[in-house]
Amino acid sequence: ARNIYSVMRHGEALNNTERVLSSDPTHSHHLTEKGKEQVQAQKTALLERKPDIIITSDFVRTKDTADLVAELCGIPVSDVLEDKRLREMDFGDLNGRPVEEYHDLFDHWEEGFERSVPGGESFTDIKRRLGDLVEELESRYAGKRILLVTHETPSWLLFSVAECSDKDRCIAERQGVETFIENAEIRDLELKVAPHNEDFELDLHRPYSDAITFPCSCGGVMRRVPDVFDCWYESGSVPFAQIHYPSENRGEFDRKNSPHFPADVIAEGQDQTRGWFYTLLVLSSALFGTGAYKRVVVNGTVLAEDGKKMSKRLKNYPDPMNVVSRYGADALRYTLLASPVVRAEDLSLSEKQIDEASKKVFRRLFNVLSFYETYTSGQTPSSDSEYVLDRWIRARLSACLQKVTSALDLYELDRAVRPLGDFVDDLSVWYLRRSRERIKGGGEDGDRAISTLRYVLKEFSLVMAPFVPFSAESVFQSVREDGDAKSVHLLSWPSTGAVDEGVLKEMNGVREIISAALEIRSREGIRVRQPLATVRVKETVPEAYIDIIKDEINVKEVVVDASIEGEVELDTELTDELRKEGAVRELIRAIQDRRKLMGKDPHDRVTVLVSTNEAGQALVKENEEMIASAAGLSEVLFRQVWRK
Repeated sequence: ARNIYSVMRHGEALNNTERVLSSDPTHSHHLTEKGKEQVQAQKTALLERKPDIIITSDFVRTKDTADLVAELCGIPVSDVLEDKRLREMDFGDLNGRPVEEYHDLFDHWEEGFERSVPGGESFTDIKRRLGDLVEELESRYAGKRILLVTHETPSWLLFSVAECSDKDRCIAERQGVETFIENAEIRDLELKVAPHNEDFELDLHRPYSDAITFPCSCGGVMRRVPDVFDCWYESGSVPFAQIHYPSENRGEFDRKNSPHFPADVIAEGQDQTRGWFYTLLVLSSALFGTGAYKRVVVNGTVLAEDGKKMSKRLKNYPDPMNVVSRYGADALRYTLLASPVVRAEDLSLSEKQIDEASKKVFRRLFNVLSFYETYTSGQTPSSDSEYVLDRWIRARLSACLQKVTSALDLYELDRAVRPLGDFVDDLSVWYLRRSRERIKGGGEDGDRAISTLRYVLKEFSLVMAPFVPFSAESVFQSVREDGDAKSVHLLSWPSTGAVDEGVLKEMNGVREIISAALEIRSREGIRVRQPLATVRVKETVPEAYIDIIKDEINVKEVVVDASIEGEVELDTELTDELRKEGAVRELIRAIQDRRKLMGKDPHDRVTVLVSTNEAGQALVKENEEMIASAAGLSEVLFRQVWRK
């Protein structure tokens, strides 16, 4: 039968009232009168526990306590046992000094485990002597009720020994707790049978696991099979364990071209190159004359932002659950997969990196999805539109799929993930921004655009699925059709078709022209909403792109002129007509900004009050229909402003 243990701290003693450190058993720190009363007040609790054996520290205050306990329980005082392993912590050079000097010695509880008091003990030293005592009592007695009378710190660490707790769990029990156990308090101590190391911390590895035995129904004792190399290794021994070699399927390893051997790929941390990769290679070579795997994916170590190892004590990393709650699990996955850590390099991870991925990739993606859901009326996905922007975004999707597939085939995860962010950027910042008015305008052209967008979102959800599974599923569920699989994760990887390189090259050239012209605008201090007359380009631009260039640069005409010095020249001269048109566009933008601040839906119609002079009123009235359509107005009112 198992022993039943209780732990009791001594009653209040003179060292408590004097607030001094006392670790010398010869010190005459007897119980105070209050301390004696505290012990006597525990009579009922003691009689309920009915101790068979009382073991005490050899200090005066604990012996005083144990003698009183013996009298209360009707046990001869002469039967009380003493054991030095229950002693108070050895305070070394601080013995007899004020308690505050000990607290000033360490900044954190963790330091008490890692280093000793000068000339004294550490918490780890105390755990070891207490653990030795408990193991000795377990081997000496059976079915006894044992009361251990000790001090506060040993009481705390006795529970750590009983539960095989590591130092982090010990420290957690003391966070915000000034006193672990009060004077004369009694607590029951339940021993857990578990393999532990020399510090009495749970350790399931050999040789500690070898000490665990179990009774067998046959009447014998079950012990660990000594021939088993390492349970952790056995569980990860691809490709042997997955088909139960050698007890089963031995023939699979005797024939060529086995589907099970060697493994296609294994993946683990850089710290396992010796412990797992190497061992697999040695074992497979010895047994079968060949390697156990074809490819290895190795990840490095994720460090704190300052490049140091992540530490609970230093708190130099954000709480993972807070990060997931704030940014989503996929933003964290994307950040890690797109980083050098998947190439066996260390990564100094910061929350800023995750925040950037959340904003630039996922917020943009779901803004696109939200726009789609706002304007779709059930159009089916389509890849037939010949409009140049629709052709281009489909080509971008094909190119993205091709890059991702190629990188996955080479097991280069970072190269596989990064094209996702680039594609989302083009989908949001270029395709959707250029297609908004087409979609809002409806009609056949609007339907083609929304059908193309649905097709692209649906196909892109498949490309995202292995890397950002939750976002991929959310996108897929928004665009799936009746008859589709119920989840994107039940679909096969899409096949890589031909990429329309022509439209990609042409659009890249057009965007370079636009970028160069906008740079000229910025240099000249002319806002984009101010129309200009002409942009001159050196080379011919296909007709399908002319309207895009006009709209992006905000010019009236695109002229091909091979004689210009650079690739682009912009006519920056402003006529009165151009200035008036620019003023109208500024007004439309101001109204749209105000609508956004008011939280208005795109379908909401609003009344606008314009404060301007007579000339301003005339300009607005002249363009009222266009302004009302662009800014979603039901009525335009005026308040005249007189200006000298």
